[in-house]
Amino acid sequence: VIVYNECGEKMDLLTHGKKIIKKINDAGYEAYLVGGAVRDYLLGYPIKDIDITTSATPDKIESIFEKTIPTGKAFGTITVIEDDDVFEITTYRKDGTYLNHRKPESIEFSNQLIDDLKRRDFTINGLCMDVNGDITDAFNGLNDLESKTIKTIKNPHERFQEDALRMIRAFRFQAKLGFDIEKETLEAIQKEAPLIQKVSIERIQDEFKKMLNYETVKPSIQTMVDTGFARACFELEEGFKKLLNVPELNGFERIYRVSLKVDFKKDPWKFPLKTLRKIETFNDILNAFNDIHPRLFLNYPKALIDEVADYHLKVSGMDLKNELDKVYKALKIKDKKDLAINGLMIDEILKPTDKSMIQTLLNTLYDKVLEGALNNDKATLIKYLETRKKDL
Repeated sequence: VIVYNECGEKMDLLTHGKKIIKKINDAGYEAYLVGGAVRDYLLGYPIKDIDITTSATPDKIESIFEKTIPTGKAFGTITVIEDDDVFEITTYRKDGTYLNHRKPESIEFSNQLIDDLKRRDFTINGLCMDVNGDITDAFNGLNDLESKTIKTIKNPHERFQEDALRMIRAFRFQAKLGFDIEKETLEAIQKEAPLIQKVSIERIQDEFKKMLNYETVKPSIQTMVDTGFARACFELEEGFKKLLNVPELNGFERIYRVSLKVDFKKDPWKFPLKTLRKIETFNDILNAFNDIHPRLFLNYPKALIDEVADYHLKVSGMDLKNELDKVYKALKIKDKKDLAINGLMIDEILKPTDKSMIQTLLNTLYDKVLEGALNNDKATLIKYLETRKKDL
């Protein structure tokens, strides 16, 4: 959705964010763009979402804007939707004691910006911008952006003991930005690494999958292995090593490669069923490449076969594309539904007591048509089925 300003020009998300904080300012409250949006703006990255911090309470935010969702109202966060853009607006707050190395047991609203900035993870995420575009930098985040350094706000051991997920986020930012993790921060990760097992696997998976989608992920993977973090993070070490000895892969290819050493079907990982199915299908197609049969193209979409062939080329150096294209072009039928008869017809003609025979007979017909042993017409296929009655 495109938002336009008063001159009819396209309004980008950052400009729209400033428009939101101006409304809060006009109501008598402080408000700033904060965190990733400010960081990415300063680095020249596209801005995909906007977080806003403010002295206004959640109730006040709800009164200022027409369309709001109480996403995390108890923790000070209200989602504002305006012209189909979405903004997370959170009241300045102080965190209470952290529980289970993940979340504070309580929060306290504040009217001081510095209180809110102190509770954030890294200096480069502690930057904020006012309506005029002026930057507030309480923890030398601008210097760390300049030196391409990831460094925690305050003591890194305390930061990671509070919220262990921050450790894997450090590696994700390293992969996304191509930065280095500051020495003390890295040493703290090495010591506190076992705490990552206190974090829900869903949150770890989320960070893990985001990280693997970045092109510059290998230095992060290497650092995770070198520090022992990959071993502590539910035995990812051997899987991650599988990523270090191959050319660059895409996000799913990396997940598949790690799955050769890490069983994502079992506890604690238990990846979503959709991902597990694609991993299994990828594996089945790769195994089928050992003896390419025409029926491969009936069992799987050609686009997916080509995707697996690209991965195969990257990791083995063997280009199967010409061979696969040759087999595909020679196919008598290119889809199972192109067969002149179907399972219902087989059931009507042969009436087998063992219904599993229907699929067996279909597979036989597919093969014979693909091999040219039978013509793909109804009469020919029915005549062949009549000869199989004695086998039922």
